[in-house]
Amino acid sequence: MPTTEPSPSFKRFQRSLLRAARAGLSGGFAAISADLASWFVPARYAWLAYAVVGGTMVMVYWWVWGRIFRNVGLVVE
Repeated sequence: MPTTEPSPSFKRFQRSLLRAARAGLSGGFAAISADLASWFVPARYAWLAYAVVGGTMVMVYWWVWGRIFRNVGLVVE
């Protein structure tokens, strides 16, 4: 039995859910990384560690989670 193609609005909804999951995972892991990095600097530079490590790791984790999602087949075509 042939399957029907999902509607464009449903594809858009799926794509937005995957982006939200990717953003949540990236932000969560980046916050954890920044918190751990702040332990290794003096207390007065903790804000700098949060900014640099957090900002960098958000981009890195965004890429990593994108690759993971693609490799396990979580993509909307």
